[in-house]
Amino acid sequence: MYEKYVRQALPDREYRELLGSAVCVFNSNNAFIINNILKDPNVQTNWYQLIDKESGEIKTFLQKRLKNEGKLGEEILALFEDVVNMRNRIIHSFRITDENDNQILATKEKESKGGRQFRITEDYLYDFIKINEDLILLYFSGIGGFELGIKNTAEELGMTAECVGFSEIGKFTISVYQRHFPNTKDYYDIKYINTNKSSRRKLGYCFFSK
Repeated sequence: MYEKYVRQALPDREYRELLGSAVCVFNSNNAFIINNILKDPNVQTNWYQLIDKESGEIKTFLQKRLKNEGKLGEEILALFEDVVNMRNRIIHSFRITDENDNQILATKEKESKGGRQFRITEDYLYDFIKINEDLILLYFSGIGGFELGIKNTAEELGMTAECVGFSEIGKFTISVYQRHFPNTKDYYDIKYINTNKSSRRKLGYCFFSK
């Protein structure tokens, strides 16, 4: 496929839209993680230095940030490493024409794995987006990171924020969450939460006051 602004043949628009979405999702998550890392007072760096680092180098800072999170921290680090490896395939790829005359991206396996061509298919891009979502949900919900972000932002604005409840079934995750928010009620499995409007409103929001 050709566009008026470039002379080279391009993948179709749906593929390019998916590719762009995948990169945007990763970049947003990467920025969220960097901002969370910088909340650690022991981190001797700044946003500009971290954003300029290769994503793999950020793992060292993330390890320090999650050093007290035990099994959950290990799971987050493993997901982050998977995401970075998938991202590297996408970024360090080249364009090919497949057997159906479609333009797509591809890369190569390491020589130790046979040096075979590896195609960046639409399924691969969908999987990449899904793993990014799993990572950010685990990091920013599972251990209370999202609520901590709200709390920190509120304090910067001269306000206060109260987290009044959460829904979680993982025993270890619950213990980490309650360490962050010791006076917060666990509603346990979301399937059994009372669904009247009052309950949803209390569970779904933090309350702010000046």
